Amino acid sequence: MREGSIHEVISNASAVDVASLVQRLWEERGYETTLTFSGPDIHVEAVGETDEGATRTVRTWVDADGATERQLRVFVNACDRDEVEPHVVAAKTGLNSGVIPPGIATFDASGLAVELREAGVEPEDDETTEEEQETDWLGEPVDGSDGDDADDDEEETEEIDRREAVKTVASYVLVSLGSYLAVERLSDYVQSSPEARAAIRRHMTDLRGRLPRMDVSFDPNVTNQTRMNEAVPSRQSASGGDRPANATRIPYHELVADTAAFSGDAVRYEGTVDSVKEREETFQIDLLVAETEADEWTDAVACRWEIGTLFDDSMSVRLLENETVTVWGVVRGKTRATRYERALPLIETLDITRTGG
Repeated sequence: MREGSIHEVISNASAVDVASLVQRLWEERGYETTLTFSGPDIHVEAVGETDEGATRTVRTWVDADGATERQLRVFVNACDRDEVEPHVVAAKTGLNSGVIPPGIATFDASGLAVELREAGVEPEDDETTEEEQETDWLGEPVDGSDGDDADDDEEETEEIDRREAVKTVASYVLVSLGSYLAVERLSDYVQSSPEARAAIRRHMTDLRGRLPRMDVSFDPNVTNQTRMNEAVPSRQSASGGDRPANATRIPYHELVADTAAFSGDAVRYEGTVDSVKEREETFQIDLLVAETEADEWTDAVACRWEIGTLFDDSMSVRLLENETVTVWGVVRGKTRATRYERALPLIETLDITRTGG
């Protein structure tokens, strides 16, 4: 093809076609290329080695609308930042020499035609226009415009696809059948071989020896069974509680008047539950401990413990309001007063017992 015809084809080509030619040009020279799109413009990134063995990276901007001087300077600055060599191809619009910043290589249709000729890359000079060229659903050109031929090709492709699908399904069936037969042979071997059964029993015996012993009892007459023979937490007392032997009942008015003086003392109080408060890490009951002449309980202390330290199973023990209990614990100052609650003497609770337990 003559250089003049190459120039003509490039001048009439779209920006995508020109970018494809630039990409083929660099690949012919042994470079690895990638395409990126930025609006109507396209960038061709090419990475390769020079004749001296140095790495060279070139970024070619295929300009579709005609770049201004400001746009060219921005492009050059971006290339300098990324340490790549800037090229601009303006095959249709060309570039005014007065707007070209220094340090950039520019190519119009004639210049690109020379580069393509030297690299041995020739554009396809097809007389069929882009509108007349038939393409498939991927956008690839389709040879021939005969409708019957297209139908025949479609039927042939469908038959090929169906054949490939059958082959794929058949391969899965064969693999599954092979796996099934292998398992069956292994099962038959184990059943027919006393040595294999004895070896399996030895391994199972060794495994049982490594597991902790767990004795489970079951009484059909009892509705709520205990797992692993664990004791159900008493509904009368907090399991695992520690009752200080020297616990005393400090008169409430003395405890309130100077709580700090009794800090660390072991105490024992009996009273009625005024409120129950469950938080993320602690459980607290406000216990009315001052008994009046009318057999009414007034004046509360706050009994608090960490969740999990008392009552192994919190679902088995639910302290209810107005329930009478006895609390053992240690004085730990006072609770923090809030807008709605006054400060109460705080008892670090060690054990709780319902009255009569």
